[in-house]
Amino acid sequence: MHHTRPGGRYARVNFRTSAIARSLFLLAGLVASSRAEAQVQIDQIPSRAPDATVVRPDSAQRVVRVFDFEEQATNPTPVPFHFIRTQNDPTVPRDRPGFPPWNAASLDYTQAYQGAGSVILPTQGGSTAIAVEPGVIPIFANADYLVRCWVQTTGLTRAGAAIEARLLNRAGMPIRGAVIRSEAVTTSGRWTQLAVEVPGESDDAAFLQIELQLLQPEQAAIPVAGEPPAPIDQHRIWPQDYSGSARFDNLSISQLPRIELQCTAPGGVVLAPEKPKLDLVVRDLTGEPLTLQLSLFDAQGRQIDSTQRQTGAGRTRTSWTPKISQFGWYRAVLEVLSGGQPAGQTSTDFIYLPPSPVASKSDANSHDSGKGPSPQRLDAEKFGLVVQNMPDRIAGPLASLIRRIGPGAVTIPVWNRALTRASLSKELDKTLPLVDSVLSDWREVTLSLSRVPDEVAVPLRLDAADPWSLLASDRKSWSEYLDTMLDKYGQVVRRWQIGSAGDDLAFWLPKLDANLASADAALSKLVPGPIVAVPWRIDRGVSAALMNPSADAPTRGPGTSLIAMVPQDSGPGDIELFASHWQKSRAAATETPELTLAIESPSGGASGPVDAPIQSAALVARRVAEAWAAFSPALNDPSQYKRPPEVRLSLIEPWVFAQGRRPRLMPAPELAAWRTAMDHLSGRTVVGEFPAGPGLRCFLLAPREATGTGAIVAWNESAPPDQSELRAFFGLSALTQYDLFGNASSVRTESAAPTADRRPSIVAPTHVVPLTDSPVYIEGVDIELVRFIAGFRIDPAFIVSTDQVQEHSLVLSNPWSVAAEGQITIVQPGGFDPAQGVRDRRWTITPRSFRFSIAPGQTQKFPFGVSFSPSEDSGKRDFVAHVELAADRSYGVLQIATPVEIGLKGVRLELAVVAPDSKSNPDDLLIEARIINTSAEPLNIELAAFASGFPRSKAGVAGLGTGAEAIRRFSYPGGRSKLKAQKIVVGLSIPDTGERLNRSVTIE
Repeated sequence: MHHTRPGGRYARVNFRTSAIARSLFLLAGLVASSRAEAQVQIDQIPSRAPDATVVRPDSAQRVVRVFDFEEQATNPTPVPFHFIRTQNDPTVPRDRPGFPPWNAASLDYTQAYQGAGSVILPTQGGSTAIAVEPGVIPIFANADYLVRCWVQTTGLTRAGAAIEARLLNRAGMPIRGAVIRSEAVTTSGRWTQLAVEVPGESDDAAFLQIELQLLQPEQAAIPVAGEPPAPIDQHRIWPQDYSGSARFDNLSISQLPRIELQCTAPGGVVLAPEKPKLDLVVRDLTGEPLTLQLSLFDAQGRQIDSTQRQTGAGRTRTSWTPKISQFGWYRAVLEVLSGGQPAGQTSTDFIYLPPSPVASKSDANSHDSGKGPSPQRLDAEKFGLVVQNMPDRIAGPLASLIRRIGPGAVTIPVWNRALTRASLSKELDKTLPLVDSVLSDWREVTLSLSRVPDEVAVPLRLDAADPWSLLASDRKSWSEYLDTMLDKYGQVVRRWQIGSAGDDLAFWLPKLDANLASADAALSKLVPGPIVAVPWRIDRGVSAALMNPSADAPTRGPGTSLIAMVPQDSGPGDIELFASHWQKSRAAATETPELTLAIESPSGGASGPVDAPIQSAALVARRVAEAWAAFSPALNDPSQYKRPPEVRLSLIEPWVFAQGRRPRLMPAPELAAWRTAMDHLSGRTVVGEFPAGPGLRCFLLAPREATGTGAIVAWNESAPPDQSELRAFFGLSALTQYDLFGNASSVRTESAAPTADRRPSIVAPTHVVPLTDSPVYIEGVDIELVRFIAGFRIDPAFIVSTDQVQEHSLVLSNPWSVAAEGQITIVQPGGFDPAQGVRDRRWTITPRSFRFSIAPGQTQKFPFGVSFSPSEDSGKRDFVAHVELAADRSYGVLQIATPVEIGLKGVRLELAVVAPDSKSNPDDLLIEARIINTSAEPLNIELAAFASGFPRSKAGVAGLGTGAEAIRRFSYPGGRSKLKAQKIVVGLSIPDTGERLNRSVTIE
């Protein structure tokens, strides 16, 4: 179950720890009004008789029992009323290793959270426990309860305080598996509230037993069901505390309303035109009226819709169809109020997506109907989902989720550490339906031997994470655990993964060649031509043993696949770096494994969503686009556009599986972004990166089929928000942009500035797309046109700051399959300035205009000379051209820009406004010029500073050595007020060469 923090943030909470988070707000004020020995209360309930009353037992109250340990006047013994010490005790006898009899819990009246009394659990080594006697706390079967207590630990660094609750039957005996324990905490002397929720999942439950515990690390590590640690841990030396104590006060047991909230769509995936619908069930045995508060939040934490309903006693079942206008990931929160106070909360997540683009209209809502194989998209096998864990009752919801999302490949685990001979049949019953469902949809299956069962690993002294060594051992030791799967699927499933996604054991194996051969031989008995999948990580490089097997290595089959995980903490550029290493290794390889990048889901798995769902979704979308580009053959050779990217992409467990009475599979936000990426990348290859600007990423997606259309995927990686727009002309057709979740909107356009004769511009408009860190997909793009625009450049792009005429070239390339013809005119710099209404005379460019006719696939250069005024600032400039273009059609007049840099190679000039010394007038202005010589020769440098209303200032540096720097300062008394919002220009000149460099700084 998941809980919402104030402000729409999302907490990382699992089922066991949900009670702790929930305890911060449940039943506020109810416990404080109850006393230790709660008496039977009388509720005044209207009936046919005006004076009729109904006597309700304690177990039917909201607060069932409170122990405040204020027994100084009534209890002469050291043990609280209705409690027993549960230490190892040979006189009872009670065999409880780790709980020595000298650790005796007792009442204490020197410290308490409230009042004078508390119960103290000391330790002199070993653990301590005290429990409520059986039969003291009667409860309803199948009702849920919350146990809370205030705790304080002193002197503990390794041990901690915990609460354990167990259900008892009518005979007062523990019910198997019906036990739950809070985390063990240390508080360093502070009083802290500890809580545990006890789900009523047994028809035999009659009583609740609470145990207060001081647990040493060894006892805290024992599962709550009571099983001993695995044999592999028997010889571990556990640290412990030999002094210290834990105090407990105000122990309360409260009955919770049973609340369930679930999206009705299979797998939590709603496909339009379906509408999201939520089922909610509330069952309360206290007889109190309840208020149900329902709220819906989107991936950015914004509340989208809400409603409130009233319900009476007993069981209420209803539904809610929230008002949703956008596709995306959503969290619905149900809060139950009793008497205006919170009495329970739960939530559920779902995703709302456009219909699959590969499904027929009639099949848009029947993806899980079982009527035959689902439609398959182009490149379906390139996109997969990885299942790491297979809890009970997940197969059905997961099969529906997979069918609705539509990946072409799925990885499913068949081994886990808990697998035994006795449980093998049950595990197969859980796994086989999912495998059969995926295969029936014609999706590719990889079966994963993720972990070695402990029942096999312990006798053989193997690490459970090392299935490689197991497969190399005697087949008799493991065949019983695998042969059923091999018999059933050996003819239809060729891919078998050795280990779990993200494992890097194979990287460290000294004889990977031999291990691959052993795995191949083990599988080949029942799998013809198996493909052995090797887990890896992109930060581990590429092993020579994979690409170039040694001559003396055992012979292995031809099928090998590398599954390289992209960790969630990978940075920008990590995928491109791995792709570069991969391609270099492949160029010299004798064998090339198939490659899959398995992207780690930031918020999936058992731990639940992270704090920022939209950021998790954006992160995955960026990595998918980076990988699709890095492995596209056409990225560096556009003629290869018909070849698909040479990589498969998988997403690892983008969902949360919430255990409980009605287990729920809830999709993570990344799953929605994954589906959107599949929709827009499938059938396309990246043919280049558009120069959108510093810090912006923009990949061109060309269709591989003649009937396809072009697209762009773009995002802001590091640019400032005020410089994060994508601006260019992307085609004559109307463009549509899609966000992470598939929401469509029209691309905005801006008209060009007036021409030199001040008439309305005849230049094509500019498409403007604001960019954030969430990728957008722009559909309807004319890819050849955009490649033509992207190929426009000035060569060289560095213009030396000198008063001499320099020769440069304008470069054009023709990406069409027909000739490209027209005329190009350089209009900036030095052209008409619309803001001033005059022509800029500081630049001279000759010639400014060229006619061109370029053959298909060819590039041409057009030389021109350029010079500019000595007052021109150094730095980045845009060369802007108007292009009248005709290729496969007439495009009219386009405006294209390309950046150049003005400066000097060999010297840098940096300006800064610095604070004057304390003796100066605060209105005085001081400009600091820093000069760095990056050339191979000493330099003589002259500086001149220009400020309006002040005389020109000069300075010089003689013989500035290679790699050296010098600082010169220019002072302007009263300049802060006189020069506010004005520029100060500092010019640097080298008398020996006539080169110059200008920098300016604006006074704020």
